[in-house]
Amino acid sequence: DLFLTIAMKRSGFDPPPPAKPKIHLTVMPRRWWDAIFAAHGCAVNVPVRALFEKRQYHKATFFPYICKQHRRP
Repeated sequence: DLFLTIAMKRSGFDPPPPAKPKIHLTVMPRRWWDAIFAAHGCAVNVPVRALFEKRQYHKATFFPYICKQHRRP
């Protein structure tokens, strides 16, 4: 399993849009992150995500995944 917290909004120290962020460089929607991890063999851990969404943690955004082990040749 893989468990991450990923910033979903700009930092208060980032310049306003349209300037590029300087602190939270990887602010992207959840669906973008899900697609990136899916491309590497990971699926959303739906029960764990639902648990965290139910608890409504406002300060952090949790990304739980279940990943297949890849073997390199």
